[in-house]
Amino acid sequence: MTAGDNGHPATADTAPRTNGQIAGVVRAASPDRPLPGADISAVDATGEVVAHTTTDRDGRFRLTGLPHRLYALTRAPGPTAPPDGDTLHLTLDGMRS
Repeated sequence: MTAGDNGHPATADTAPRTNGQIAGVVRAASPDRPLPGADISAVDATGEVVAHTTTDRDGRFRLTGLPHRLYALTRAPGPTAPPDGDTLHLTLDGMRS
């Protein structure tokens, strides 16, 4: 963040917005069932994990406080989630600001 003309920090207009969110549901493809306990992460273009959460008992997740940019979502196996490589269904509610 840069200083404004008066030496104070720049206004919120120039600061990155961090009120984005991504929400959705993770389900196993076979059998079709929700995946509770799966670790979901939002990874930015530099490979940095920006946010992570765990799916609830219905396979739902919500990542909040995201800066506005593109993300890849990754999933690590949890205690009830199938191992990596298994087919999953991911339904996104979308990114909102």
